[in-house]
Amino acid sequence: MFRETANFIRKTLCKAQLSCSSLICSLWYIDQYFHQPHEMRTQWHPRELFLASIVVADKYLTDITWLNADWSEWTHHLYSTRDINRLEMQFLEDMDFKLHVTETEYSNFCSYLEFRVHLRQVVGNRFTLSYRDIDVLSQSLCPVYCERLKITLRPFEAMLLFAKTATSLLMVYTAVIATLISTGYVIIQHAEWIHVHLIPHIERERLVMLLLSGIDMMKDSPLRRMGDTKMPLSIHM
Repeated sequence: MFRETANFIRKTLCKAQLSCSSLICSLWYIDQYFHQPHEMRTQWHPRELFLASIVVADKYLTDITWLNADWSEWTHHLYSTRDINRLEMQFLEDMDFKLHVTETEYSNFCSYLEFRVHLRQVVGNRFTLSYRDIDVLSQSLCPVYCERLKITLRPFEAMLLFAKTATSLLMVYTAVIATLISTGYVIIQHAEWIHVHLIPHIERERLVMLLLSGIDMMKDSPLRRMGDTKMPLSIHM
C-alpha cells in the first residue's frame, strides 16, 4: 500500500509540475489535520488525503491554477472530476476552512521538515556529518515542533551520533589547517623565487641604468667638451 501510494504521488506531481511552495503548504495542511482532536478527524485514505490537500493548497496559493478536470487527468482518471470535488469539499470542512499560513508558520514548518530530513539521514548509515547537517541540526526550532519531535536515542545511537559529529568537526578543522599550511607553503616558495630570480635581475637592470646615466653625464660634461675642442696652431716666423 505504501509503495502504491508513493507511486501515485510521484506520477501525479510529475504531471502537475507544482511549485515547492504548494507542496510545503499541502504538507502543512496535512500536519495541521493530524494534530486536530481525534473526534474532529475524518478517516482518509492516504492517497485521497494527499490529493485533496494538494488541490486546496495550489488553489489557495496560485491565481492561475489547474481545474479539477485537469487533476482528474493527472491521476490518469483514477478519480473523476466529481470525486475530486467531493474530496476537496470534505478536506475544507475538516480544516474548518482555515487555510491561511503566516510567514512565521511557513518558515518554522520548513525548518522542522529540514530538521527531520537531516536527522533521518544522520541516524542512518552515514558515517560523517556534512557542514550542512551540523548547521541544520544545531538550529533552534519552534517550541511546538521541539515538543512534537521528542527525540530519544538509545545510548549506542547517542554515542554513534556524537562520534559522527566529532569526526565531522575534526575533518573540517583538518581541512582548514591543511589549506592554511598549503597556502603558506605556496607563498614562501613564491617569495623565495622572487628573491632568487627577480630581485637580482632588478638589481642588474638598475646597475646598467646607473652606468648608462653616468656615461650620458660624462658626455655632457664641460671637461669632455674642452677635450674635444681643437686648439689652433701658432706659426712663428
